[in-house]
Amino acid sequence: MRRIQQRLTALVVACSLGGLTLSGALAWSWWRIDHDVKEASENSLVLKDLSRLTERTAQWLLITDLILDSGFGLLLEPAEQEAEELEELAFQLATTRLGSLEKNALARVGESIAIIHRTIETSTILTGPEREQQMDKLVSKVDRQAGVLIESLDKVWASLDSQASAATMAFSERRGMLEFWGLTLAVSYLALVALMWQWVAVTTTQPLLALAHAAREASVTGRPLRLREHGPQEVRELTRSVSTLVNNLESANLEMESKVRERTAELERANRAKSEFLANMSHEIRTPMSAILGYAEILRDPDQEPSDRDNSVEIIRRNGEHLLSVINDILYISKVEAGRMTVRRVLCSPADIVTEIGSLMKVRADGKNLSLSIEGEGRIPETILSDPMRLRQILVNLIGNAIKFTESGGVRLVLSLEESAGEEPKLHFETIDTGIGMTAEEQASIFEPFFQALPRDSPRRGGTGLGLAISRRLAGMLGGTLTVQSNRGAGSRFTLTVGTGSLAGVRMIELGLVELDKSRRDAVHGKRQGGLRGKILLAEDGRDTRNLLAMHLRKAGLEVSTAENGRIAVDKASAALGNGEPFDLILMDMQMPEMNGYEATESLRNSGYDKPIVALTAYAMSQEKAKCLSVGCDDFATKPIDRNTLIEIASRYARSRELVPDSL
Repeated sequence: MRRIQQRLTALVVACSLGGLTLSGALAWSWWRIDHDVKEASENSLVLKDLSRLTERTAQWLLITDLILDSGFGLLLEPAEQEAEELEELAFQLATTRLGSLEKNALARVGESIAIIHRTIETSTILTGPEREQQMDKLVSKVDRQAGVLIESLDKVWASLDSQASAATMAFSERRGMLEFWGLTLAVSYLALVALMWQWVAVTTTQPLLALAHAAREASVTGRPLRLREHGPQEVRELTRSVSTLVNNLESANLEMESKVRERTAELERANRAKSEFLANMSHEIRTPMSAILGYAEILRDPDQEPSDRDNSVEIIRRNGEHLLSVINDILYISKVEAGRMTVRRVLCSPADIVTEIGSLMKVRADGKNLSLSIEGEGRIPETILSDPMRLRQILVNLIGNAIKFTESGGVRLVLSLEESAGEEPKLHFETIDTGIGMTAEEQASIFEPFFQALPRDSPRRGGTGLGLAISRRLAGMLGGTLTVQSNRGAGSRFTLTVGTGSLAGVRMIELGLVELDKSRRDAVHGKRQGGLRGKILLAEDGRDTRNLLAMHLRKAGLEVSTAENGRIAVDKASAALGNGEPFDLILMDMQMPEMNGYEATESLRNSGYDKPIVALTAYAMSQEKAKCLSVGCDDFATKPIDRNTLIEIASRYARSRELVPDSL
């Protein structure tokens, strides 16, 4: 770029110098011509005055001849006055810018006029007989002086005429010189400008134009940009830079096109997966709903055998639980995708969690004649800092899938601890089964939402295909990962790792092989049948739901009062408190006519009611829980609520003869 600037600077300087030279030459020539014009003008004025002097002198000489020849005295006074004026005019001409020759001649003219003037004056005073003789002498003297005067005027005329001719010739010469040099300088200046411009164009402009033309042609035709490096160093560097930029843009464009194709393929896969999901959800929702409605109709048959009735009830229960699982999965993935899923890390016992899960899942494993074992490898912490509910959710999903896709053999859950210097310890949960396994392609997609490895017509196919996607994201929120290793026909190994938090001061235990049986579950079931006592107000506008929940609570030994809307609930709670027999717990539906649960709870709290109120709502989002707690509720439960969860909530607040453990 510096060389281009130097070339352009040289062009500007050369043109400027040429212009200054031309301007100076023309100005000098013009000054000379102007000087000559002024001289010619002055000479013209002198010639004009000289002509007037000559004309008047000739007239004056005629007058003097008349005076001398005829003695015409009347003309004497005008002749004297004219002589004085002619002397003065001759003197003025002698003082102008003339040469010495002209000045001397004019001086003699003035002297001759003065002599003639005096001679005429002398002639006027002559008298007597000698006057004729003296007049002849005077006339002869005047004639001589007149000759001198005329000769002097002729010399002045000749000199001035010669000077005028010389000035005219000089003016012509200078004008011709001005025209010649003006034309020469103008042509030279234009030639210099043309040469300089051609030089700059060849060395700078043409390479730049070629670069622009090549770029424009490449943009129009789409062909690769081919540039020839020529011109000054800066232009060659610019050409290389443009070539590099274009190549980078082409590479970026190709990469962008590749990414667009990949993204399009991903979107197409996602659309296919969602279409498959909708079709699957239609199947998963309609199938249990058909069973529920069908067997509910069968229960209305009064002639049905008790065993068939029990079978219908079990089928309705099982399909209802499946339908609830489908709905929960959809809600969970919605919360995860929206970033609203939260974890709450508290101290919990991993041994108790896996023992509880094993006891619950053993019934399902026994139903398929599969073995289910839980064991620990090495020492594990007695407690960890984690979210027990989310951990249970992941393990139930993993063990449930393992049982679902295993037809023979069994399922193992193995716990182990991984400790690395400078990192948070990790607790490993490995779910190992002897099921059908997966291909590499299936393993690559198994954690994607809506993915199901089995074909639609597989007898083992079922569920939403969201469980593993939810589990992997929950694992990440718990500070760990969820991975899989599998081979088709050789079973699968799912490895869940979760962060434990600091283990400083935590006792380490040997878990060994965990014994799983149903005794604990059966004991709890017995406690639920009439093991609680207390008064509960159930506010629920749905008649069937209200009767169902009231029946479960009464079977647990509780005294239940019901309300169809929030206003009735407020009146009953206030009346019971005023009678000194307040309710131990109010189960408050949040969506009711006349006065909803939010308004009813807020009204009770504002009136000083301090007994427990638990919200019941079909909205399962985290912001709903916060809203319920903000109006004064003590706890939050989502509908549909199963009997176990309902009794567990009641046991937390009602007086009990034999408390039900909180872990159930």
